[in-house]
Amino acid sequence: MRRGQGEGLETPVSLLRPLLPRWALVADMDPRFANPEALPWQERAIVAAAVESRRREFAAGRMLARRLLQSLGFEGPLNRTRDGTPAWPPGIVGSISHCATLAAAAVCRSGNCAGLGIDVDIRQPLSSEIAMRILTSDEAYWTASCEANADAGILVFCAKEAFYKAIYPLTRQVIEFNSVNITPAGKGFSAELLINVGPFRRGDVLPGRWNTSQSHVAAAVAIDRAMLAEF
Repeated sequence: MRRGQGEGLETPVSLLRPLLPRWALVADMDPRFANPEALPWQERAIVAAAVESRRREFAAGRMLARRLLQSLGFEGPLNRTRDGTPAWPPGIVGSISHCATLAAAAVCRSGNCAGLGIDVDIRQPLSSEIAMRILTSDEAYWTASCEANADAGILVFCAKEAFYKAIYPLTRQVIEFNSVNITPAGKGFSAELLINVGPFRRGDVLPGRWNTSQSHVAAAVAIDRAMLAEF
């Protein structure tokens, strides 16, 4: 993984950039290079009691998000809402994701996007216990049939996380993993809701895209304004 200039930033983003429209700004970095002590005190306080690895992952996500926000004219710390999600500035939609070896952020102006969700993870097979908990029967059948792709399960998991992050600001409701069904579609996937939640109804389908590298997987879902009006 290449290190960019300043705070370990890496540009361009190899995994996420192809997954989102050009109006979305994206960045990523290795969180092991992040310095939690460099965060504004408001952000440091959020993870003050966390273990070092968690603090570094959090710091990387916040550093990336603030760097992208600065390019849109926003300064200051990125606080959190009561439910723990980032408190994006008015007029901004964004998403942050991180794992032990990769952190990423994506932001855009709300005029372009009603919901934005990204997820990154280490490329590895899902344990059978986790697979049983998160996969629908259709997803389990597809992942089991992917003999050439032993980590298809982590792609589905990543897609579900990205989908959830995209719709949560519009629903403010927690849903279970088996409340959405992921189906491969072209270069990405379709996410079909199996329940009614917020402005969405059972059977509504949102498109997403995913990508893999040798060591990581990534997924992204962007809900544009025109798409939301259809629901």
